[in-house]
Amino acid sequence: MKTAIFAAATVIEVIAWAAIAGSLLLLFDGWAAWLAVSAVFAGFVFLWASAVLPRARWPLPAAWRLTCKVLTYLFAAEVLWVVAEWAGVTFAVAAVSVEVLQYRLDREQAGQRVAALSRAADRDA
Repeated sequence: MKTAIFAAATVIEVIAWAAIAGSLLLLFDGWAAWLAVSAVFAGFVFLWASAVLPRARWPLPAAWRLTCKVLTYLFAAEVLWVVAEWAGVTFAVAAVSVEVLQYRLDREQAGQRVAALSRAADRDA
């Protein structure tokens, strides 16, 4: 289940990055637009991996990480809404569902770590 949740989160993130980068194609035309889209997509992937992921090299505090995710997903949903209304709604529902599942999984794992530490402390005493 954990792997399926993380795979779904990865797909949602890639769709969001592609939608945001692809939104430049609504504004510009030609090879310069494709160059800008590629640069924005690569920059998004690099910054996301460097700061937003929980095990990032320079992780953001939890509140900032949540803010970045919310803003990214909202903008991506709006871009997809412009392309097709059903795509924007479907993306928003999928993003919220995956984030709720990840939150529950994180809470469950934190509880298991606390229980394991408690058992270890009881054994040592």
